[in-house]
Amino acid sequence: MGRDLGCYGYIADLRRVAVAPFNENDLIPWSKLEAAVIHKDEKGENYAFSKRDFSILDELLTETKAALVHLPHYTISENQVQHLKTGNPVLLRNQNACIDENDVCIIHKDQLLAIGTIEKNQFKPKRIFTNR
Repeated sequence: MGRDLGCYGYIADLRRVAVAPFNENDLIPWSKLEAAVIHKDEKGENYAFSKRDFSILDELLTETKAALVHLPHYTISENQVQHLKTGNPVLLRNQNACIDENDVCIIHKDQLLAIGTIEKNQFKPKRIFTNR
């Protein structure tokens, strides 16, 4: 890495201690993840993958919205939701939105609906999230 940066330094170990709103206190130890998926039947044999209960892992998941708290958030009307869900851009009215802005979130009924950009007060989706 030092050679690539032109400073002739080196790194023996590199550790990421924070990413956006998450830090070391939010980490889940590998052993806890492993324990969450290892289930045995009455005979002590491991379940087939398709029979595993992933509810323990589900409890460890964080909502996608939590990872995006650092991005600007905007809300839209019920009518606009239908347009956005089909991939269409929507005009952000009556909001203090920048005319042009990269990486913003659209929230509807306290749920993350989309990530995208704003161009001329119009939200253009990059990713749309649906509840299944």
